[in-house]
Amino acid sequence: MTDEERLAKNDRIREQGRLTREKRKSQICRVYRVKIDISHLNEAQKLQLKMIFVEAKWLYNDALTFIRDHEINDYDTTTQTVHGLDKDRQTVTHELEYISSQRDSQLFKA
Repeated sequence: MTDEERLAKNDRIREQGRLTREKRKSQICRVYRVKIDISHLNEAQKLQLKMIFVEAKWLYNDALTFIRDHEINDYDTTTQTVHGLDKDRQTVTHELEYISSQRDSQLFKA
């Protein structure tokens, strides 16, 4: 790579960084709190809510285990399987069925 190519590449990287910083200036972090009246839910919806909570814990623990040896930015957030430990400290693989970064939730359409 010649000096001219290297400088051109550095300029492209610098420009992309500038565009990213500009884009992030207009982004707003929001947190939504909701209350759910479980007396109005059917059994399937109650099960789905429970499993979303359980799978979120599995995903969180899998990420904590991952960052022991890696950078958190290297974690694959699109994974459909997570690894955990059972009550006997044996490794168990769980399939994520209720939460996903790629699929629409059908939670309240039942």
